[in-house]
Formats: sequence, C-alpha cells, structure tokens
Amino acid sequence: DYIYAADYDAYKKTWVDAPYISRVAVNDAGQVSRMNAVEYNSLVEDWRKNRKTPNGIKTTRSNFDTRINGTSAFVVFNQHNDNTDGTQRDSIEERYLEKINGEWKMVNVTVIPKK
Repeated sequence: DYIYAADYDAYKKTWVDAPYISRVAVNDAGQVSRMNAVEYNSLVEDWRKNRKTPNGIKTTRSNFDTRINGTSAFVVFNQHNDNTDGTQRDSIEERYLEKINGEWKMVNVTVIPKK
C-alpha cells in the first residue's frame, strides 16, 4: 500500500482530485471522525513532511464484496494490520470509487474497528 510505504505521490493519484472526497473513521473507543477534502489532503501533506520512510505495517485484506454500477463502485472488505510494535488491528473497511479517465479513484474511505 502506498500510504504505508510513504509513497504519497502515488497514494494521492489513487484519489479523485475533487472537493467532495471524504474519510470517515471510528477509533477503538468508538469515536467517529469525518474529514473533508481539505482536511484529508492536509493530513496527507502532514504525513509527507513527518513520515518520510515506510512505517513497516503489514496489511492483508479479505472477504471482499464489490458492487460496480457504471462509473461508480462500492467495495467492503476486512483488513488486518500487523504493526511493527507487535500489535494487530482488524477493521471493516469501505471504499467508494469513481472511474475517471478509465482509472478507478477513491472518493470515500470508511474504517471501522472489527471487534
């Protein structure tokens, strides 16, 4: 994954460049956050400045459900992260994508801890 590899230019290319993108996440305490395009792009730029090297997280994804409808797609899957400190994190993730100039680009990412 580009974000874990600290390849921010490649990561940004996986997203639609539009003001309507968003990221929604639920943390382990159950708190929900939502970032709009400006907030999320600012976060990625902060990572670019402060996380110059790959973070070492090993990620596997499984149990995909995909719905494609013309130039839109909705994907739900399970994600498992093996962190460098020995901890693990499991989540249920959703992606909403749009096909732009023949390429699938993310519009929304939703991350929910799996308990």
